[in-house]
Order: sequence, then structure tokens, then C-alpha cells
Amino acid sequence: MSRKKNSLSAKGIKWVAILLIGVAVGMLFYMENMDQSFTNALDLEPKKAQLKSMDHVMAFDPGSRVNYGIYKNDFFQCSKDGLKKFTASKDEKWNETYTLNSPIIVTEQSIIAVGEREGRRIYVFNESGKLFEASTEHPLINFAVNKLGYLAVTQQTKKGYSILVFTNKGEQLLGPIFEEPQIYPVGMDISDDGRILAVSCLDVSGTKMRSSLVFYYLWKEEGKSFQDNMFAALNKEDMIDLVIPTIGYMEDNTLIAVGDKRIIAVDEKGNELWSRVLSNKIHHVSLQPKKNFVIAFGESFPGEKPGGENRIVWYNLKGEITADFSVQKEVTHLYADEYGAAFGTTRTFYGSNTQGKLLWEYTATRDIKQLLPFEDKKRVLVVYKDQAEVMEVVR
Repeated sequence: MSRKKNSLSAKGIKWVAILLIGVAVGMLFYMENMDQSFTNALDLEPKKAQLKSMDHVMAFDPGSRVNYGIYKNDFFQCSKDGLKKFTASKDEKWNETYTLNSPIIVTEQSIIAVGEREGRRIYVFNESGKLFEASTEHPLINFAVNKLGYLAVTQQTKKGYSILVFTNKGEQLLGPIFEEPQIYPVGMDISDDGRILAVSCLDVSGTKMRSSLVFYYLWKEEGKSFQDNMFAALNKEDMIDLVIPTIGYMEDNTLIAVGDKRIIAVDEKGNELWSRVLSNKIHHVSLQPKKNFVIAFGESFPGEKPGGENRIVWYNLKGEITADFSVQKEVTHLYADEYGAAFGTTRTFYGSNTQGKLLWEYTATRDIKQLLPFEDKKRVLVVYKDQAEVMEVVR
């Protein structure tokens, strides 16, 4: 990979890269300047809503690191001691135990993976309970799952990094090894059909950072004609000074790569489909809807024309904006899946359908950590700092 000049020192760049590997899921991103002639596709006056208690309250210790997730009309509770799944009526479906100090959840439709950074064990679940658990020889850095229940894990070895891939039965497949100095795998995903592993790499060996997207076949039959099963790589001049921590396969095996200054779409052969330059910081991004994706944008870059901040934007897989909506304050929350979306500030929230049309608006009387809509769009799971509650949306 080419080496270019950069204003950061080599030591500084290295520390930036190491930090990105650890916190890639939570880092700030950036946004593109909107065409001022674009017409807002959302209902500008959504129906005011109230959330009515259904007496389904679950209290927890604020310091217990409890997290919640949702799928269709069920939800799950993740804690240091295990994962529980409930119906919206708070009836427990199943309870799987484990012990993790700081659990992290990664989901893909009905699949849930739980692990912790610097740990050596990951647990994978589906709607019925635990599928398998995987262990690593070295400390894990991050992990990803696909909708089949396949798992990819990046671990830090003594010589560099390696990625382990497991089927939904816990069988290990082929995975790449990164031992070249100052090249870091910062993001990855598995295609929905379980055939391809995509990896976002950051090269800091030169005087300018440079990203690349690398593609591997996971099965010997497809990968036997390629060295190390790597069949494609995208490494263009416009990927210099670009960091891509978030990548995800969509429903047609299109890969969406969200970087700090650019969004890139790649087909299953590794060819670039389109690219969009960004001019505003991205605060949140969700690739979960699969047919489209949603981004919450923040302030513009220094030197860029002001505007476009505090916006929620829906893109289709062609990179076209299909809907956008502006709020008065910084967006602190975004959740989107194939059934709808919820987003908002600390206390004012909005619900939308999958096309970005607003369905309701709600102003809370206390700070909310999470607001997760059920598939039926009639109920939501509201998570505060010390309790979670299933509530009915009343309009």
C-alpha cells in the first residue's frame, strides 16, 4: 500500500489506529452536505403521542451494565450474568447464563452475540436460545455476526491480528491473518449467505493513513483459486486519509462501508458501485434495516459550509436519499431495523416506518437511554438508567 505524507507523526497515527480498533463501534462519523433543493419526504407534523404504562416494569441496578435489545415483538436483557428473552408482556421465554465483566452485544436480525473486549469467549444465540459458544486463544478486539448465526472474531496475537470465523454450529472456517506491521483490521462483516468475509483495514505504515476493503471467500471450494482466499481488494486514491470502522452486508450482498469522510457501496465481487463524499460529522449509523440504512448527522466539518446538522437521513442501496428529518438538538439516540426506527434527543423521540415517514412524536419527563420499537409499532421498550418498561403508544 502506498505511503503518503501526513501532518500526524507516525507514533501519533499508530495510537489513533489502536484506539479505532477498540472503539470503532462507538466512534463519531461524518456526513454529506445535502442538496438544498431536496424536498423533505417526512411528515413535518407527526402525531403527538403519549406512552401509556402497561405495568411491565423491570428494575435494575444502574451500575450493573444491563443492556436491552429487541426483535419483532420480543426483547432481551443482557447482563454480566447472562441473557434473558421476554415477550412484550414480560413473560420469560428463556434464560442462558454466562459470566462477563463488561458484556457487549452485537445483533443481526434474530441473532445475538455477547462477548467482551480483551475477553476470550463469545456466546451466540438465536430466537430459541444458545446456538454455540466460541473461544479464542488471544484477547478479542471485536466481533460480528450475520443473520445465519455465523460469527467473525478479531483477536490480537503476539505478531499482529487474526480473524476467526465460525459457522452457526460452532465449526471454524478459514480466516485471514494480519502480521504486516502497522496494518490494522478495524471493521468486518460476513455476507448474509455465509460465503464472504469483508474486512476494513487501516494502513498507518506511511505518512498518511489509508483504508482498504478486503474480501475473502470462507469456503475452500470458492477460495481455492485465490491466495489466502482473498479474491478482491478496494484500495483507491480517495481512500487516503479515510477511516472506515463500520461496514455491513445488506440484503442483496451489497456491502455498505461508512467512513469518517465517505460512504462506499461495493458489490459481492468487490467492485465499487458508488461513493458519497461527506461534509458533516455522523453521530449514529444503523445498517440493520438491510434494504436501506439510516444515519444521524452532526455539525459540519471545519472549513465546510455550515448546515445539515442534527438530521436523520435515510439512504437506499443506490446511495439516494429517500427521506430526511431535522431536529432542534443533537441526536443522542438512533435505533433502526427492518420494521421501523426510533430516534431523538435525550427526551424528545420520534418513531418512523421503514421508509422514514414519521408516525409519532413523544416528549419524556426524564432522560431515556434507549427507546426500542416493537414490530407492531403499537408498543415500545423504554430503558431508563434504573429500569426498563414496555409502554403502549397512544396517539
